Amino acid sequence: MKLMIFTALICMPLSAAKSDERPNIVLVAVEELGRDWVSCYGAEHETPNIDRFAAEGVRYEIAWSTPSPQSSRLTLLTGQYMFRHGNLSLSKQRPKDREMSKTLNVPTFISILRDSGYATVLSGTSENDLLKQRPEYLTQLGFHEHYICDPLRPVNQKIDSEKGIRQINKNDDDDLLSDGSDRIHSFLIDFISRERTDPFLIYYPLSVVDEFSKSSDVSTQDNGSHYAKCIAELDRVFGQFLDVINKAKDSHNTIVIFTSLSGSSVGGNLNGQIFKHGREQLANRGAHVPFIVRAPFLTKGNRVSRDLIDFTDLCPTLLDLGNVDPPTEMPLDGKSFLPSLGGTEDPFLKRNWIFSQVGDFQMVRDWTHLLDNAGNFHDLTEDPLQEKQINPLDKIAPGRRLRLEMILKRFSSQTMTRGDVVIPKINQGSTLVPDDGS
Repeated sequence: MKLMIFTALICMPLSAAKSDERPNIVLVAVEELGRDWVSCYGAEHETPNIDRFAAEGVRYEIAWSTPSPQSSRLTLLTGQYMFRHGNLSLSKQRPKDREMSKTLNVPTFISILRDSGYATVLSGTSENDLLKQRPEYLTQLGFHEHYICDPLRPVNQKIDSEKGIRQINKNDDDDLLSDGSDRIHSFLIDFISRERTDPFLIYYPLSVVDEFSKSSDVSTQDNGSHYAKCIAELDRVFGQFLDVINKAKDSHNTIVIFTSLSGSSVGGNLNGQIFKHGREQLANRGAHVPFIVRAPFLTKGNRVSRDLIDFTDLCPTLLDLGNVDPPTEMPLDGKSFLPSLGGTEDPFLKRNWIFSQVGDFQMVRDWTHLLDNAGNFHDLTEDPLQEKQINPLDKIAPGRRLRLEMILKRFSSQTMTRGDVVIPKINQGSTLVPDDGS
């Protein structure tokens, strides 16, 4: 694998500003955006900039995060499933001092790539409350710099919803700005345009509701019209960000990944049918997210793939791109999707199942069928919302179920505790209870 990547990198056009020809990496991770709000996936709502991006890259039809944005975030950073990295589900029973950084005691792909020579930056919407409690948090994750827009209200200060004021934290210096996205993009333009000999890595987290909504509770909107405006604003901001990347002198040598940390918090319309909201739902729609990759140095794009992806695959893929190995003490559960991105037909280089977990809830699927650890078994082609049982006359289903049961049994045998972290029980069929500020 490393030989293939190295050979591909040798063939890239040289940039006068860089001696390290490893590709730049950009990861855009949106919170609360399901496929039911992205038109290139068949949604009724139009997202022209995301669609433009999909036409330039590879759009994956089947990609899984987890139903919980926080668990998804740690899974993609570490390349490990939840039973291994020890992240809690979002629960009001979680102690106040058990914030995300306390459970993360393994390296991230960001820290590994930073140590290998990448210039790393976080810019976008993030959990700024962690910075107030643990200023070393972003350094621990692996970032050289950060410029983030806090979706949470500053302490003892109201947000002016008419002017859209949000709190900005630029390398630990707080400020109040009236146009966070423009300032963020100005910062990124400066970051990208700097003369450097090493490649860069940008992690750009965005929240549909928190960053773009003027309402404190969009999920209560009964017709989704306000949420639709939030998605439209997200699409506009993403389009502006793409323009920033496209104008960079080494944009050809830059991979951009666009995905979401969870399903939508307001249901949309997918393939002509009303679609239930996905965020915090213990079902396929809670984890089935948009996943689009543009890598001009590997693929011409304009391709749709049904290869399977889950969030543990991001870490090994990005380490492959950076031509570095994970530490020996850091086992990875994912599989690099670079062969898939390059269009390989070799099934041994690709996944044939994907897995998702939050709390003690687990589910596994292949291209058609899903099985969870409560015994629910569904044909997602015929029943995308998991509302009915599989037809007893289906002759393929029993064999598929047996195979998925074997995979789940393997994961069920893994420990569900780690140090002082105990993963709480969740009643099957229930939804998750979000933590304060999630």
